[in-house]
Amino acid sequence: MTPFEYRLLAGDPSTKYGEIKKFPDVPGGDWNLHEGLPLAPNFQPSVTWSIAPNSGNLIGDFVKNLGDMLILSRRARDLFEAEGIYPPVIEYLPFILKNKKGRVVDSAEYCLANPLRKVMCLDRSRSNFVATPDGDVAAVNALEVDVAQIPNDLKVFRLGEYPRITILRSDLIERCKTAELKGLYTLNMGDDL
Repeated sequence: MTPFEYRLLAGDPSTKYGEIKKFPDVPGGDWNLHEGLPLAPNFQPSVTWSIAPNSGNLIGDFVKNLGDMLILSRRARDLFEAEGIYPPVIEYLPFILKNKKGRVVDSAEYCLANPLRKVMCLDRSRSNFVATPDGDVAAVNALEVDVAQIPNDLKVFRLGEYPRITILRSDLIERCKTAELKGLYTLNMGDDL
């Protein structure tokens, strides 16, 4: 039995943080951002994403975004790398971030952290989800995982049955809190999504 708990990455409901609400065209289209497919060969550092004008003023180390994707400051990326989170488990894709006034945020480098590892660990008996006629997962309303299926060395990964969901291990979350990284918001297993 693993000594760790797992939580789901989610958008912070607080209005104090600026949020990316629109993603411009990226290679392969928006959909690939949520699938855990490699994007590095075509993702250019000139990709520019902007904080929405009608969102909060603060930009966290974990940038709030409409897609609940892992968007990290340099500080957050450094912590992930210090925790041994490297390719091929994840890819770090630098991009240009503009604040809500349209100015480039140059005080920190930002990247899309794209978890590539997917783990089939949905606990079908305890989760609330919608299945397609052929049994695939179409949506998840409340998630429980079978921790026995999760490799002990994984600190961040995507739910194999529904890769839109990114899962973080509890010790990584605690290290982010200890480092006083701002903007990380997660949900407990079983919470409504």
